[in-house]
Amino acid sequence: MSDTISTNDWPSALSYRSEFPEGSYDETSHLHHIYPPDQARVSKSPPAYFVGSAGVDGIEFSMRPELSGIWAYHPIEQTWTHVAKDLAELDRDWRAGRISV
Repeated sequence: MSDTISTNDWPSALSYRSEFPEGSYDETSHLHHIYPPDQARVSKSPPAYFVGSAGVDGIEFSMRPELSGIWAYHPIEQTWTHVAKDLAELDRDWRAGRISV
Protein backbone atom coordinates (compact mmCIF):
# COMPACT_ATOMS: atom_id res chain seq x y z
CA MET A 1 0.00 0.00 0.00
CA SER A 2 1.24 3.45 -0.76
CA ASP A 3 0.02 5.04 2.48
CA THR A 4 -1.05 3.90 5.92
CA ILE A 5 -4.78 3.40 6.16
CA SER A 6 -6.40 5.11 9.12
CA THR A 7 -9.80 3.76 10.09
CA ASN A 8 -10.65 7.34 11.09
CA ASP A 9 -10.20 8.42 7.47
CA TRP A 10 -11.41 5.15 5.94
CA PRO A 11 -13.82 3.46 8.39
CA SER A 12 -14.73 0.78 5.84
CA ALA A 13 -11.09 -0.32 5.62
CA LEU A 14 -11.36 -2.36 8.79
CA SER A 15 -14.27 -4.46 7.49
CA TYR A 16 -12.55 -4.77 4.09
CA ARG A 17 -9.49 -6.39 5.66
CA SER A 18 -11.57 -8.80 7.74
CA GLU A 19 -14.22 -9.67 5.11
CA PHE A 20 -11.89 -9.96 2.11
CA PRO A 21 -8.42 -10.89 3.46
CA GLU A 22 -7.60 -12.55 0.11
CA GLY A 23 -9.60 -10.10 -2.00
CA SER A 24 -12.08 -11.65 -4.41
CA TYR A 25 -11.02 -13.25 -7.66
CA ASP A 26 -13.52 -13.81 -10.46
CA GLU A 27 -12.64 -16.85 -12.56
CA THR A 28 -14.92 -15.73 -15.39
CA SER A 29 -13.23 -12.37 -15.90
CA HIS A 30 -9.80 -13.59 -14.70
CA LEU A 31 -9.22 -10.69 -12.33
CA HIS A 32 -9.35 -9.55 -8.73
CA HIS A 33 -12.42 -7.32 -8.87
CA ILE A 34 -11.64 -6.83 -5.15
CA TYR A 35 -7.91 -6.58 -4.50
CA PRO A 36 -6.22 -8.42 -1.64
CA PRO A 37 -5.80 -5.67 0.99
CA ASP A 38 -2.03 -5.51 0.50
CA GLN A 39 -2.65 -4.46 -3.12
CA ALA A 40 -5.12 -1.69 -2.29
CA ARG A 41 -3.81 1.85 -2.50
CA VAL A 42 -4.58 5.32 -1.28
CA SER A 43 -4.63 8.15 -3.78
CA LYS A 44 -4.56 11.83 -2.93
CA SER A 45 -5.58 12.88 -6.43
CA PRO A 46 -8.26 11.84 -6.87
CA PRO A 47 -8.85 11.24 -3.16
CA ALA A 48 -9.78 7.58 -2.88
CA TYR A 49 -8.89 4.22 -1.43
CA PHE A 50 -8.70 1.94 -4.47
CA VAL A 51 -9.82 -1.59 -3.57
CA GLY A 52 -10.56 -3.32 -6.87
CA SER A 53 -10.59 -3.28 -10.64
CA ALA A 54 -13.15 -3.63 -13.41
CA GLY A 55 -10.40 -4.92 -15.68
CA VAL A 56 -11.06 -2.43 -18.46
CA ASP A 57 -9.98 1.14 -19.34
CA GLY A 58 -8.14 1.55 -16.02
CA ILE A 59 -11.45 1.63 -14.12
CA GLU A 60 -10.99 0.89 -10.44
CA PHE A 61 -13.39 0.40 -7.56
CA SER A 62 -12.85 2.63 -4.56
CA MET A 63 -14.01 4.04 -1.29
CA ARG A 64 -14.18 7.83 -1.19
CA PRO A 65 -13.69 10.13 1.77
CA GLU A 66 -16.92 11.51 3.20
CA LEU A 67 -19.07 9.47 0.79
CA SER A 68 -20.60 6.11 1.51
CA GLY A 69 -20.46 3.09 -0.71
CA ILE A 70 -18.20 1.77 -3.42
CA TRP A 71 -17.50 3.88 -6.47
CA ALA A 72 -16.07 3.13 -9.91
CA TYR A 73 -13.51 5.69 -11.02
CA HIS A 74 -13.25 6.19 -14.78
CA PRO A 75 -9.80 7.77 -15.28
CA ILE A 76 -10.27 8.59 -18.95
CA GLU A 77 -13.35 10.72 -18.27
CA GLN A 78 -12.28 11.49 -14.67
CA THR A 79 -15.79 10.63 -13.46
CA TRP A 80 -17.25 8.54 -10.64
CA THR A 81 -20.17 6.11 -10.63
CA HIS A 82 -21.69 4.70 -7.46
CA VAL A 83 -21.80 0.90 -7.92
CA ALA A 84 -22.56 -0.67 -4.52
CA LYS A 85 -23.39 0.11 -0.91
CA ASP A 86 -20.42 -1.97 0.33
CA LEU A 87 -17.84 -4.53 -0.78
CA ALA A 88 -20.13 -7.49 -0.12
CA GLU A 89 -22.70 -6.01 -2.50
CA LEU A 90 -19.97 -5.25 -5.06
CA ASP A 91 -18.79 -8.86 -4.87
CA ARG A 92 -22.28 -10.32 -5.13
CA ASP A 93 -23.45 -8.02 -7.93
CA TRP A 94 -20.19 -8.34 -9.91
CA ARG A 95 -20.45 -12.13 -9.89
CA ALA A 96 -24.14 -11.95 -10.87
CA GLY A 97 -23.34 -9.65 -13.81
CA ARG A 98 -25.38 -6.77 -12.37
CA ILE A 99 -22.49 -4.25 -12.46
CA SER A 100 -21.41 -2.70 -15.72
CA VAL A 101 -18.92 0.13 -16.06
